[in-house]
Amino acid sequence: MEFGNLQKLHELDLAQNELTGSVPHNILNMSALQNIDFGENKLSGTLPSDLGRGMPNLEIFYCGGNNLSGFISTSISNSSKLRQLDLSRNSLTGTIPKSLGNLEYLELLHLLSNNFVSDSTLSFLASLTNCRYLRALTLAGNLLDVVFPASVGNFSNSLQIFEASKCKLKVVIPREMGNLTGLRRIGKQAAQPTPHKCTLLAKLRYLSHLNLS
Repeated sequence: MEFGNLQKLHELDLAQNELTGSVPHNILNMSALQNIDFGENKLSGTLPSDLGRGMPNLEIFYCGGNNLSGFISTSISNSSKLRQLDLSRNSLTGTIPKSLGNLEYLELLHLLSNNFVSDSTLSFLASLTNCRYLRALTLAGNLLDVVFPASVGNFSNSLQIFEASKCKLKVVIPREMGNLTGLRRIGKQAAQPTPHKCTLLAKLRYLSHLNLS
């Protein structure tokens, strides 16, 4: 795909086609781009290792529903205006970079159904508490396999959707989640109910969807 010469292009939407090959590296030369959507194709290979560099105006990047592998580069935080990032339903691996926490305007982060792992403290989750506009965070279907940290209580009340089912997290709902009074949807693996879980859920007055199956 030859797009590198389209220097004034603001939006590139190629979703829901039958595109194959890798994510084109030459999009990194298109500094005016604000919206990229490659979702629901058959792209494979890895994301560009310097993803984010050369795209200072990027606000939306959708690449979910493909066959991508490899890592998310820490350089993605160079797209400092990024508001929505969807890399769900791929085969991405490695740790989720803490540099995502530098995206101060981030509103939506979909990473579900990949092969991400985590360090022992889920440090990327703590970094995301810097994203004060974050509304939706979906991590379901990744083998994080650690103790769920209390740092989740430091998320902004703007957080409305938190999905972390099938991640083998060892604590279901920490007390600190009761601080997130803006939550409307929780998806999480459940264990035996305890009194503190019932108490904190009572604080979530906007909650409309609760899945602890």
